[in-house]
Amino acid sequence: MREEYVPNLKVPGKKGPSHKMWLTALLCLALPPVGLVLLWGGARCPLRGKLWLTALSVAVMVTAMTLVLEWQNQSAYTVVPQPTGYNLAQPAATVQTTPVPAQNQAGEAAQSQAQTGEAEQQTAVMDGVIPANPLG
Repeated sequence: MREEYVPNLKVPGKKGPSHKMWLTALLCLALPPVGLVLLWGGARCPLRGKLWLTALSVAVMVTAMTLVLEWQNQSAYTVVPQPTGYNLAQPAATVQTTPVPAQNQAGEAAQSQAQTGEAEQQTAVMDGVIPANPLG
């Protein structure tokens, strides 16, 4: 009989991560939900590595969502022009009248008053001021 011990099995040497593990790690960084499902569903790696990849995936996901939401909010902002000073006491509209002969003065005076009222109303509407009673 032999006095020496001869093992039947050899301990395998340390190897790097498999291709499947590299793909899972890449997916954890590129598409965090898909990568996390693959990582916790079937990838064989130490618990410490799974926790580190999960922390990185969550950080990537939070950063991406923050940037996307900020970009959407900036595109929804509307810049409202700030009002400058308004002058509410506007001068009355001046209407130039021509001298009227004495014979038709009474009839033309009423007609000129009507035209003056219409002209004042039109300039007031054009300036953005609406009269309280548009009929009179």
